[in-house]
Amino acid sequence: MSFCEMRTNIAHRLLSIANQKLASEMTNLDYHIEICRLAALIYIKIALHTYSPLCATIRSLKAELIDLIRQGEANCTIGVGARPQPCSITWALFVGGMLSLNEEEEEWFAQRLAKGIRASGVETWAEMEERLGQICWIEMLHASTCRRLWRRLECMHAEYWATQVRSVASDWDRRGPFYWYPDSKKKAYASPGTNCGTLRDNVRPMKLLPD
Repeated sequence: MSFCEMRTNIAHRLLSIANQKLASEMTNLDYHIEICRLAALIYIKIALHTYSPLCATIRSLKAELIDLIRQGEANCTIGVGARPQPCSITWALFVGGMLSLNEEEEEWFAQRLAKGIRASGVETWAEMEERLGQICWIEMLHASTCRRLWRRLECMHAEYWATQVRSVASDWDRRGPFYWYPDSKKKAYASPGTNCGTLRDNVRPMKLLPD
């Protein structure tokens, strides 16, 4: 089988397994499969057929991908970014994000990526690229656009954690240390002569949780 026949065969197979269910009947798994199917079609057109992101076919598939994610979120069937994402969903969002044609579109994908990546604990581009490579990834093909999207994600991460730190600092000033470390209050008011240790000894580490 030639390369052209192979890529055509892959595209036909992906087209043949399109979801036929009504939105009200779709489950979380149905949404995830369909999201990945659309992303795979986009990726094949870009990587194997070398279509331009401006191509009508790519724009149409990407619009379907966005509408599907919005539909799933509206139906409360999926919560993209609400918890650690499967690698396949991270990959699908990244495929859409790297082909964004304007800042608004890129921001839309980046917001969902940022939440999911934060929950998954991915911190560096090397870790991100390793995840993408678990599905399908050609590094040299996407270097410039991917780096731009990753920089946007890094800015979102920095802004998120800065907001969390400001929130904790504000609560600390308003409520005092005993709100955060109630165990230390008991020891602070223990009777004289009791070996209480210091406040630092009794501090329990805080963990800022993602949204």
